[in-house]
Amino acid sequence: MRVSDHLSQAKKTLFSYEIVPPLRGSTPITEIFSIIEKLLPYDPKWINVTTHASSLLYVENSDGTISKRIHKKRPGTMGICGVIQNKYGIDAVAHVLCQGFSQQETEDALIELNYMGIENILALKGDNLNYNRQIADNETVNRNAVDLVRQVAKMREGKFIADTEYPPVDFCMGVAGYPEKHFEAANMQLNIDYLKQKVAAGAEYVITQMFFDNNKYFA
Repeated sequence: MRVSDHLSQAKKTLFSYEIVPPLRGSTPITEIFSIIEKLLPYDPKWINVTTHASSLLYVENSDGTISKRIHKKRPGTMGICGVIQNKYGIDAVAHVLCQGFSQQETEDALIELNYMGIENILALKGDNLNYNRQIADNETVNRNAVDLVRQVAKMREGKFIADTEYPPVDFCMGVAGYPEKHFEAANMQLNIDYLKQKVAAGAEYVITQMFFDNNKYFA
């Protein structure tokens, strides 16, 4: 079920929660099962699963020298989404990022999510990388969340990169909102304009970042 349908059909306050994939190799997926099962009595309508781009890691070698390695610290987003959706029958919302991923990688990930029956995503710019990622000559990137929303909207129409032969993919897209203004926005009006652009491009619901002044949220 789409998050937008959950919201439109709700007769009371809904609950959802968010899972952060564990550090690489630190936790077996059975522990994630245990966490989900403890929360089942609260009847979550959907579960968000965060995505994390690779980052630069400094490693000390046995000879005392330091080497650099690009490292994906928290893999497993798609696997966890597949389990939530198909083992527990709860709608999974996969976070999809601009930062650290090319449009080609994003398209591949979305097709995989579609294979697993995932209908919902949250389209985000993501945190800045701590290294300069080299983009191949044949790759393109989404600079901002609105660009990512536009890419997914094209996939709804069956338009893929490099004329990929695949049926249209219709994800329900959420985007982020900032009641107290995103730190990169020059002012609140610009903040609202950016949000309106994302909605106009195809976003169907908005999830706020953490805020501390309820009045700004209700406004």
